[in-house]
Amino acid sequence: SLDSGGVDDSPMPEVDMVPATGDILGVTNGASPMLVVVPEFNVNNAGQSFPLVSASNTIAVTLSTNTSFPSGSTITIAGLTGTRTPDTGALGVTSFPSNVFGTGGDWSMTGGTLVLTVAAGGLSADTSYTVSFMLRNGDDARSGA
Repeated sequence: SLDSGGVDDSPMPEVDMVPATGDILGVTNGASPMLVVVPEFNVNNAGQSFPLVSASNTIAVTLSTNTSFPSGSTITIAGLTGTRTPDTGALGVTSFPSNVFGTGGDWSMTGGTLVLTVAAGGLSADTSYTVSFMLRNGDDARSGA
């Protein structure tokens, strides 16, 4: 509510505010003051094409989120350690819908992470997106990520 703050010479009565409505970033009624949600990912599928040592291996990840992500946001895929793929700021990626993550990501061999940047148009809430990329498997057998 709003009031005059106790100013004696102002005859303003207290009034109730009408909260804003509308969706923001895919959050229903996200325009309402102080409505706060925690962004969450749902990884629907993660797989590989070739599980043999020292081989080229296409990794595919399908994900969705409970909120929208504007263009320029970054998403990190982690836990991909033990590869022979050297660090690069331009690891080739393909995505569906086409180019939603551009055509390259920032790969760290030591960290086992791929950082993707959301391209123009952003990601929509509750929509599935698939990204795939090629890594070279390590020289030793290991359990999955």
